[in-house]
Amino acid sequence: MKRKIRYILIALFVPLCIHAQYSYQWTRLFGSDTLMEATSIGTTISGNIIIAGITRHNGTHTLIQKLSPQGQIIWSKALYYHRTAVPVKLLVQPDSSIIIAGYMRDWDEGKENIWLARLDSNGTLLWERMFFQFGYSQATDLKKTLDNGLLITANQFIEKDNAFDWLVIKTDSLGLLQWYHTSGTPYNDNLNAAAVLPDNRYAVAGYVSINSGGQKVLALSVYDNQGNELAYNEFKNLGFSEAMDITATSDTSIVVAGFTVDSLYKHDIVIIKLDEWTDSIWTRVVHMPLRQIPFSVIEAFDHTYVIAYNLLNGEMPYSDIGILQLSPEGNIIFSRLMRRPGDDFIAQLIEQRDNSLALLATNFIIGHGWVISLSRWNSMMTSDLWFIFPRKKIIAFSQEHINIKACVKSYMMPRQVAVFVNNTPVDTITNFALTQDHRCAFTFSTDLKLRLGVNVVKFETTDYKGFKFIRKRVIIYIPLPNKTW
Repeated sequence: MKRKIRYILIALFVPLCIHAQYSYQWTRLFGSDTLMEATSIGTTISGNIIIAGITRHNGTHTLIQKLSPQGQIIWSKALYYHRTAVPVKLLVQPDSSIIIAGYMRDWDEGKENIWLARLDSNGTLLWERMFFQFGYSQATDLKKTLDNGLLITANQFIEKDNAFDWLVIKTDSLGLLQWYHTSGTPYNDNLNAAAVLPDNRYAVAGYVSINSGGQKVLALSVYDNQGNELAYNEFKNLGFSEAMDITATSDTSIVVAGFTVDSLYKHDIVIIKLDEWTDSIWTRVVHMPLRQIPFSVIEAFDHTYVIAYNLLNGEMPYSDIGILQLSPEGNIIFSRLMRRPGDDFIAQLIEQRDNSLALLATNFIIGHGWVISLSRWNSMMTSDLWFIFPRKKIIAFSQEHINIKACVKSYMMPRQVAVFVNNTPVDTITNFALTQDHRCAFTFSTDLKLRLGVNVVKFETTDYKGFKFIRKRVIIYIPLPNKTW
């Protein structure tokens, strides 16, 4: 189905000296004869995409789909239970197996319990765990720890308070409980997200209730790897506020994305950068005219922070998707809003190995209902290789030896370029000349001996992130006839 999507650049927030960091490429839609909802996304080492969601067809069931890097379905599977199974977050392991954290609802008892499952690379269930000991509880986030274990954040219902408390669970690689930590006020407290810090401590964020439950404020805690709370901070200065997502940064800091509330139809995005002990480094409040709620924050390859948010019109029945990028100092350098008829709700934003963004969402499509959507946003700083000589893809050459010169565009020094002629390795380049040209950061050259006829020269580049890509040239060696006198 063809759709027209309008993109609105929020110029008030973008300095004129900064070029847009990302450009929209495509959107894929999944679902037509059933109601579907997106929840989480991950990528495999080979660049394939795994998405999780729920499908409402003869009940509510977990949906797992494997997609190609271009968003084409490789396989799609649903996990059927007599209870409602809701996946909240997924992790893709190095062997392409999949771990899901969520909850199951038993309709007979009317209770929900934390659910953890592992699937193989083909989506076949390997094992699952149910955490009945925590009673009525729902998982909200899932992270892999440095010891190959799992960290789960959840909300646990406390009957005596008739309210929810924070719950942090640590398991081993098989999903077996190692420790847990609970905390909360006598009123509703909500834990939304977790991050694993470089020293194997854990940061979690959400909100707690104050003023006898009449106000909620953004809060976060830091735990050691044994579950002992090391630091805690409430941001009462933000007023009515909530943390929606959290990420650990490469400089050992923490970035939290949330919102503050001015009125029923006025929510402002707030981004806070904190040190490892939860003390603020800087805070940015993005004032916008309507209700903006961020649902996902990541640190991008260039150490900027990218936030995906929903713009909710309080007086009109639709929700739009926006992307916001901040510099390491917290200055807005890119902002774009994607608007179309109907509702769009963000599930998760991730960065792919080629620096592009993959945005998973739930869309309402007129005539189809609720469907899952996946959007790709290309980075303007994607690693690439192009040729200084020869420029043409296919050339005829009259000499047995040729010197090929190429340029690697990369944010940092590439790891290597492996050179093959007719699938035979002939050279490995690890030394690159740094240039001052932003269009061509690193150059190299290689001398090749050609065989008579067609030579397919393949350059396999491994950039600084370990992402590999291939560029080719076809060189036809046709020696000149010997001169006769």
